[in-house]
Amino acid sequence: MRAYNPGRLPRDATPAQREAVEVQKLRKELQREKRAVARELRQDSAFLAAEKDREVDARAEAQQTKYKQFLTFMQQQSAEANEAAREGLARGGGSGRAGNRAPRIGSKGSYGGRGSGKTKANRRKG
Repeated sequence: MRAYNPGRLPRDATPAQREAVEVQKLRKELQREKRAVARELRQDSAFLAAEKDREVDARAEAQQTKYKQFLTFMQQQSAEANEAAREGLARGGGSGRAGNRAPRIGSKGSYGGRGSGKTKANRRKG
């Protein structure tokens, strides 16, 4: 006994029936092609997204490495400056200790902040 085959026609089929079967075959083939194209597009999209992620990760890692190198350099410079200040070799340019500096303008020190009217001269007068 033969299995059912929707594309098989009896010998006495009319040309209209044959054409209908051919159209049905073409429609099925078109649907298969559409699904195949959609699958390819999904795969391409996933591949491109993965490549973009790899590029972004590589850039971020390079930037992180560069930042760490810069931070290491700055820490070495600071350590050398502190060492020179401790040994008394460095002078000027902010090489002194932080506690020995003059009060900054605008700081709320003994003469008040900006616009307070208190100045060193006014303090001596009164």
